[in-house]
Amino acid sequence: MPLHYTKEEVQFLITLRDNSDVSCSEIGRKISISDDRALRIQNKLKRIGLLIQSTGKRPEFTVSGKREADALNEKLRLIRSHLIYEGMKEDSAEYAAYGILLCVDDDFYDIIRRIEQSYDLKQRFRDMPENFNGRDFGRVLGNGSIVANFLLMKSPFNKQISEEELMQLKRQMPQSAIDRIRKESEPSNDLIAMGNDAFTHPAIIQVLNGKGYFRLQTGDFKAPSEVNGEVVRGRVGEFEYLDESRKDFVSVETGGEYIDIPIEPFRFKRVGNDIASITVYGMITVRVDCSTQKAHLFKKTATIFFMI
Repeated sequence: MPLHYTKEEVQFLITLRDNSDVSCSEIGRKISISDDRALRIQNKLKRIGLLIQSTGKRPEFTVSGKREADALNEKLRLIRSHLIYEGMKEDSAEYAAYGILLCVDDDFYDIIRRIEQSYDLKQRFRDMPENFNGRDFGRVLGNGSIVANFLLMKSPFNKQISEEELMQLKRQMPQSAIDRIRKESEPSNDLIAMGNDAFTHPAIIQVLNGKGYFRLQTGDFKAPSEVNGEVVRGRVGEFEYLDESRKDFVSVETGGEYIDIPIEPFRFKRVGNDIASITVYGMITVRVDCSTQKAHLFKKTATIFFMI
């Protein structure tokens, strides 16, 4: 839910954070409010446990107050950076950031963080060759994790897709972990494998000390049977990925909630040259065995396709 502060209260906290040894009146002058107004703000922030009065009669943070000021400062930074990235001038972005801060909830910052992360990744991948492997991907990504919107495509799936096809697929990618793929409205729906709904979207790519994994979360799914059209419910049974260096499929443990595929066997392609247009997509061939309540489905070969 949106913040319960006023703009002046946020400014008071941020100013104190950046200038620890200042009086209430000095903070008021820095944010262009009267001494009386500054004192009322200070008293309110003391009542809600964010400030205490020091022996020198200067406001000081409580532990929770310092944590809150740091969080507000980070949110403002995210908003300002995003607005500047979108083309707004710095002084305008500074002014607008406070207005946005007061009326959005935490989901907004999750979106902004993903956008910021995407921009950072595009910077890193800009100098990569057009085609590269999973080992290079993990090296550039470094330690950490990213969200990867993906589709499970029917095989055979063309390794060299055009930019028009790429944009068509991109429109089908879920924009957050709770969005469903809009199959009914997309012309390329016939490319999507039935097992696509057997996984929670999006996936997570994790890299630690040069070792990377593409993590899929499994669950129950419902889909029309390819035999008679009847809607069936099932789960992933066996799962294999193609390791082209070994020219063979490798089995992955499926007993738990997650399926981890090493990032090294993935194939990657960079499309575009400038930051705004760069898209990196990865693919790997897999075999998915799905079982239903009524029958065992044949193992299907498919392609995991994802973009960042």
